Amino acid sequence: YQHLESGQVLLRANTDPGNLVQVDGQPIDIDEQGNFQTLVSNVQEHLIPVQVTTPLNVSQRFRLTIFDGDLP
Repeated sequence: YQHLESGQVLLRANTDPGNLVQVDGQPIDIDEQGNFQTLVSNVQEHLIPVQVTTPLNVSQRFRLTIFDGDLP
């Protein structure tokens, strides 16, 4: 990910092709290799909710934690 201005994060990621991805409740376009990127605004408490749904309709929900600065 890349921090832009306050509260905005540019998220780049990869998933299995054919999966459906929602970031912060919004559907995201995925290319043939499964790559996607999206600008997330109003990031609350450094958490970004993500949901991935497979073609077999199995869903996983998780939250990405955004860290400011370098990790120890």
